Amino acid sequence: MISVHTLLAFSIASLLIVLPGPSVLFIIGRSLEFGPRGGLMSAVGSGWGGIPPLLQLRWGLVPWWPNQRCCSPW
Repeated sequence: MISVHTLLAFSIASLLIVLPGPSVLFIIGRSLEFGPRGGLMSAVGSGWGGIPPLLQLRWGLVPWWPNQRCCSPW
């Protein structure tokens, strides 16, 4: 039998998964305004938007942890 606490946590998590985030709402809005091509371009742009911060993190230009004082261990 599932406990009430587990069922409540599962219900809240399921509800949060169903709610779209800002990127999804942006893509839906662009699709409605500019059609499928606008939606596709927005989706590709949203996907590629995470690449520069990822590369900065990979090359050590930004700290990976907010409390880290230095970007490099040297």
